Amino acid sequence: MNKLKVASKRVRPLMGTFVEVTLFSEGNFDSLITKAFEKASELEKVFNVHDPKSDISILNNTSDDDTFELHPALAEVLEAADEIMLLSEGAFSPYREDSAFWDLSGIAKGYIVDQMVETILAEQPALMGMVNAGGDLRFFNCPEKKISLRLGSASHPLERSLMLLKDAIATSSPTVAMTDEKSSTIYLKPLREGLSVQHAVSVIADTCMIADAMTKVGLFAKREIVQKCASTFKAQVIIFGADGDPLEVFENHEA
Repeated sequence: MNKLKVASKRVRPLMGTFVEVTLFSEGNFDSLITKAFEKASELEKVFNVHDPKSDISILNNTSDDDTFELHPALAEVLEAADEIMLLSEGAFSPYREDSAFWDLSGIAKGYIVDQMVETILAEQPALMGMVNAGGDLRFFNCPEKKISLRLGSASHPLERSLMLLKDAIATSSPTVAMTDEKSSTIYLKPLREGLSVQHAVSVIADTCMIADAMTKVGLFAKREIVQKCASTFKAQVIIFGADGDPLEVFENHEA
């Protein structure tokens, strides 16, 4: 993003990470950025599994005999999560470890980023900027979307440049996907054959919600399933090797 000048920027905590709004358009949009963060705070109260009063926690503690009206955002993400779980044959799982408790932390974080962007564009359709929440990044109205990925380990960091043809990208690694309970579900299933904790995955898609969920598909699904999901969601799944270079690329092959 070297060709774009940062006009304003603001950061705040969100679901175990930080969310950052950056605008490249000149002007005073403080109130609009505040509105976007208010939207994030509203949705965080819906999806935070660590808050017993959140909608997701109430759902998890509701028995089959209880009546519970789903928050519209929760219903939307549950529907998307269920679709991706079925299509990926369980490689993406919206459940907490091996229990029946819903844990939508990763896909919900992507959804919140998307909703922050929608909040901004609803008032300023031509505004240029991006929203970044940990491994989830969503651009809007940017003519060039070139990013620098940080791969490798803390002791052996690697950087790779990547040009995006779509507005959203999510990046993850087996270490994060399998151990970091604050940023994603702890996965008990084995990695796809040929992958190890030294590999990483980036998914480029139209929305962060899809991109985030698809990182799990890239790490855990069989190759033919990854390809099917990439085609269905018109996404690009890139597996990076231990040296930081692309090892496999799955993308939409439709004309």
